[in-house]
Amino acid sequence: MAWARTLLVNAGLVFAALALALGLGEAAVRILGTDYATQGFYQRSRTRSYELKPSARFTSPLGVPNRVNSLGLPSQEIPPKAPGELRVLVLGDSCTHNIDVPYARRFTSLLGPRLSQALGRPVRVVNAGVTGYNIRQIMTLYREVGRGLKPDCVVLHYVLTDSYRRSLVNRTFLQLPDWLQDTMLTVYDASALVRWVRAKLQALATNNHLNELGDMDSFLTSEAWTQTRTSILGLKAELASRGTPLVVLVYTYLNDVSAFTPYYQAVEAFCRKHDIPVASTWQTLEKRPGDLRDLWVSPGDAHPNAEANAVMTEALEPVLLDALRGL
Repeated sequence: MAWARTLLVNAGLVFAALALALGLGEAAVRILGTDYATQGFYQRSRTRSYELKPSARFTSPLGVPNRVNSLGLPSQEIPPKAPGELRVLVLGDSCTHNIDVPYARRFTSLLGPRLSQALGRPVRVVNAGVTGYNIRQIMTLYREVGRGLKPDCVVLHYVLTDSYRRSLVNRTFLQLPDWLQDTMLTVYDASALVRWVRAKLQALATNNHLNELGDMDSFLTSEAWTQTRTSILGLKAELASRGTPLVVLVYTYLNDVSAFTPYYQAVEAFCRKHDIPVASTWQTLEKRPGDLRDLWVSPGDAHPNAEANAVMTEALEPVLLDALRGL
């Protein structure tokens, strides 16, 4: 039985070394302040896999204070509609959520005053972006939360990869047993190291979009793009039954604009074919001198900074004005 004892001792040493390494990693992430999200930021969702925890407060990796309102949206508390108020709901992922950009400089915050001034009536723009969401989760969020806000216009901030592989990953997650989903999210919520690793892997994937999308033929025939088209048309039909216009803002990756131009054009063509007003920024960014990395929120993170949010505001404002006039 000596071999069994030796095996147990060796296994114990390996386990102890692994536990020590993970413990040191956890401590380092917390001490250095590189945690991606503070404890309690997310909570379990039976329909969206996860959601923002209502009334949560946290600080982003770049030190920007963030808040979540009582509805689980990254926005201020939303009072009843004021007389004559128009309400715009913006759906999206991390490029809408914008945790590393101060609230006042996010495009969702910039649009409200500009639209109000142009239309001569109050306009409230509600940010409903959630980091990591794909098109299926976005649509579910609208039906569970957004619809109750009675928006006069809905903007879908569409990012190409939101409809691609991550949609399949999240669908797989929802098919796991409830106890396993709960355990995984509990570990994510409790461990700064796990959140940090996930953020680094996500950033790596963000900078490798062409490999995610494949060539144009693969993209146009993919299951994910088919699901996206179905979801967009379903949302349009639902909104149309309420007399509410849908606008699509196509996000531009802040690296090689020309490499993605055919994809942007394909999404725009789909929207125009179905009479969906569409705005995009690739035409503006294509002409912009200098390195687009100046628009990154940080050197290692290609999410849009405050200047990039201003570009999105300029692109979306005229399209929204056309949609809101006459309401």
